[in-house]
Amino acid sequence: MMSASSTIWAFNAPNEENTEFVYQSVLQGRSRFGWSYVPTADLRTLEERSLSDMTEQEKDCFGKAHFLLQIKPGDWIVHINIPSWGRCVAAKVLDSYKFDPDSPTGDFRHFLPVDPKTVIEFDRNSPNVLPLISRRLKLMGRFWRIHYLSEFLESLENVREDKVTITGDITKQIFYLRSQLNDHLREITEKIQKAHFGKDLEYLDERVFESVPGVSKARVNPSGFGTDHGADVIVNYDIGLPLKELEQNGTLVIQVKSFTGDHWETNAVNQLAEAVEKYQATAALLLTTAEATSPLLDAIESLRTQLEPKHVNVGLIAGQDVARFMLRFGGNLLFPDS
Repeated sequence: MMSASSTIWAFNAPNEENTEFVYQSVLQGRSRFGWSYVPTADLRTLEERSLSDMTEQEKDCFGKAHFLLQIKPGDWIVHINIPSWGRCVAAKVLDSYKFDPDSPTGDFRHFLPVDPKTVIEFDRNSPNVLPLISRRLKLMGRFWRIHYLSEFLESLENVREDKVTITGDITKQIFYLRSQLNDHLREITEKIQKAHFGKDLEYLDERVFESVPGVSKARVNPSGFGTDHGADVIVNYDIGLPLKELEQNGTLVIQVKSFTGDHWETNAVNQLAEAVEKYQATAALLLTTAEATSPLLDAIESLRTQLEPKHVNVGLIAGQDVARFMLRFGGNLLFPDS
């Protein structure tokens, strides 16, 4: 497990002649770093000596690479532009800094033991890599730290499972912005529910539906529970064409449920069928702040099939879609200064 304090370290690529050596070393469990071109450059030994006691070469190696002593087990190392330009290879650190005096290149003696089972190679510009991480995987010096642990881990998971496919004219940035905003919609719906229990949510829906284009009137059913015949809110709206003798009026009946968690009960759908019959509605809608479940979706689909011969449309707004609806049509109500 990676601790919350784990660090992601990015290493610049070596010169071209050593790229393959460093790459193969990672695959075999050793993440190597240069600036060790003298056999006396073991950082553990140099750290115990004063600068005045070092040769100029040792000072150079120590100054460029002493940060390696900060890397700890559980951290991640990402080698940039390895095995080729734009590619990266990452691995989780198993142990603290080590020194290989027998490196065949005469350099890259510094290394961190890494777990070969965690090694992952990817294109830093892949759709699977979050934009924030892609940007941090561009060259920034000999080494640098990436302080976005959750985004980094999410990117690695995306790469392993090849989760993300972006089609059409949507950029990667817009794709991830949408995803991140969607994460907040459930939270917004929860806040709407906490502020509006029972009848309060019906009155909020009344006000928001009055802002929907084409709606001429929205009203909470004045009849009480058990006498409203399944219609909590009744909406009159315009259908047809805005031309003389072609204008028509429609009636939407709405069942409103201020629920938390998952919506399992299907009685509200049965009540919609009653409301359509009672008010001769042309459309029916269930609006619930809870998340839709398979039984609920099946019940909605069954009602659609039942009412299709009567040309009555049936809709469902559930969970985070409540937030979408409220933000789209109730923006001026929720954010009066915007």
